[in-house]
Amino acid sequence: MEEDVRQQFDEIKAILQQVAKSQAAAEARMDRADARMDRADARMNRAEAHMNRAEARMDRAEARMNRAEARMDRLEARMARNDERFEKRMRGFEKLVRIGMAELTRLERAQQRTEASLKALLDSLRKSGNGHHGSRPR
Repeated sequence: MEEDVRQQFDEIKAILQQVAKSQAAAEARMDRADARMDRADARMNRAEAHMNRAEARMDRAEARMNRAEARMDRLEARMARNDERFEKRMRGFEKLVRIGMAELTRLERAQQRTEASLKALLDSLRKSGNGHHGSRPR
C-alpha cells in the first residue's frame, strides 16, 4: 500500500504544484493588472488635475468677462448720459437759433421802418429847401 500512498502523494503533489503554478501565474497577472490600474489611476489623476486647472482658467476668464461686461455697461450708461446732455444742448441751441431768427426778423422790420422814416425825412427836407419856406422876414 505504500506504493498507492506514494502514487497518491505524487498526484496530490503534482496537483498542488499545478495549483501553485496557476496561483503564481494568476498573482503575476493580478500584479500586471494592478500596475496597469495604477498607471490608469495616475493618468486619471493627471487628467483631473488638468481639468481642474482648465476649470480654474475658465473661472478666471469668466470673471474677467464679467468685469469687462460691467465696464461696458458703465461706458454705455455714460455714453447715454452724454448723448442726453448733447441732445439737451442741441435743443438749447435750436431754441437760441429760433429766438435769434425772431429777433433778426424784428430788427429787420424795425430797420425797414427806420429807413422809411429816414427816407420820408430826407424827401421832405429836399422838397422844402433846407427847412426854409420862401423868404423870411428880416
